[in-house]
Amino acid sequence: VLDITKYVDDSTLWEVCDRKCHQSKLQLATDQAIEWSHKNLMLVNCDKTKELVVDFTRTESDPDIPHISAQDRTIERVNSTKLLGVTITSDLTWGEHVDNIHSRASQRLYFLSLLRRAGMPPDSILRVYTAIVRSMTEYACQVWHTGLTEQQSSQLESIHRRAMRISFP
Repeated sequence: VLDITKYVDDSTLWEVCDRKCHQSKLQLATDQAIEWSHKNLMLVNCDKTKELVVDFTRTESDPDIPHISAQDRTIERVNSTKLLGVTITSDLTWGEHVDNIHSRASQRLYFLSLLRRAGMPPDSILRVYTAIVRSMTEYACQVWHTGLTEQQSSQLESIHRRAMRISFP
């Protein structure tokens, strides 16, 4: 019925509709996905199932979009969610995603400083940095990098500068 995106055991149903969403087929698609799962002896975890509404109108009120339900439960509507490791927000800005990356990368930089104190050579630290820090800061960047503000770019760049100071004091 709708567009569906699948990756291993994650599925995403999505549709584009007007603000009133009178012709939404998302509930029907959800029901069909649940039914298919049951027929194929698969479980749907409704606690992990979320609804995210992207709305670009400039009104303060919630959009007049009916909530989705599954297995006699209303699906939680959220303002942000992680989709394959990328934090998507209802306004499609990347601040929360960059904050998550920055926090996780900062923790991993501590590991680099421990390696430096243990006497690991700089070129080896650089290889570790590339594997555990840089790979994380660049994951799926084709999706989000062009939408970053200058401040968000600087926030991520600070991680790389700190890593270089640790590797090459």
